Amino acid sequence: MKKDVKILLFISFLSFCFAFLIKAEAVDNTSYLKVQFFGDNCVIIQCDTAIDGELTIPESINGKKVTAIADKAFAKCKNLVKVVIPQTLTSIGKEAFSGCTGLIEVEMGDSVTAIGNALFSQCYKLENVKLSAGISCIAEKMFYLCENLTYVNMPLSAEYIGENAFFGCKSLKSLIISNGVSSISARAFANCDSLERIYIPPTVEIICEDAFEKCIALNTVYYQGDENDFNNISVSTGNERLIIASFDSNHVHLPENTTVIYSSDCVNSGRSKWSCICDYEQYDEIAATGHTSGMWETILEPTTETEGKKIKKCTDGTDCHMPHSSL
Repeated sequence: MKKDVKILLFISFLSFCFAFLIKAEAVDNTSYLKVQFFGDNCVIIQCDTAIDGELTIPESINGKKVTAIADKAFAKCKNLVKVVIPQTLTSIGKEAFSGCTGLIEVEMGDSVTAIGNALFSQCYKLENVKLSAGISCIAEKMFYLCENLTYVNMPLSAEYIGENAFFGCKSLKSLIISNGVSSISARAFANCDSLERIYIPPTVEIICEDAFEKCIALNTVYYQGDENDFNNISVSTGNERLIIASFDSNHVHLPENTTVIYSSDCVNSGRSKWSCICDYEQYDEIAATGHTSGMWETILEPTTETEGKKIKKCTDGTDCHMPHSSL
């Protein structure tokens, strides 16, 4: 009897230790955040640099809506790998994520409209960034020395590209400058020595000095207007690679490669993605096919006392049943 009790106690102790380990591993990274409250709103002012892994910033903390990230709040959080910024957040201060040398991916909610300079400066491992659809610019030094950056969506709301915005982004091979951008500032793409293709919209009026300095791989410029329109752009010195690159005027985005992300059926729409030779990408909806009835199928045989039932299945192969009929 005593032996059984000892065994049960030992098992209970192991269970407690196991439960403690699970709890210890399930770290809530929001506990690393330091915040200040202003009325019903909350601002993240600092993050403990010991944070690691992924962080989804919550929409609210203690019932207060998270609306802003202060200057340098996450600076030098070197073990942070991914950040998801919520839809409640509207502004991010300068250098907020600068020096996050382990950061790889960022997803920014579309409510962000104000961003500070050098937002992701020296995030050497940063590869993929989804920017807010509401920001007005690509700020100065926004991706400065982000050497692994391969993709960033430039929102239609952006009006200019700041100085040194993409300086030293050595892995960037192509970029679509969005319609609406009117100026490209000094050294915006300098030292992007893998940049091969760039799309410039007809809204661009000014390209400042050394904007494309040392872009030694740049070989193709896609431009929506004609050559005369392009020659009317004020292009400063230090942009020789842009001038000597192959010029594709009157460029129109056309599907070159189309991928079905998920198919439609009789009820639900699908989604596809296509890309142009200039690397422009567009997502399209695939309309639902609608019901296409096939042969009747008996699902309940009639008896002398009850009616039977029959159904039709859609002929597109889905398990969608048309309204049944009585037999």
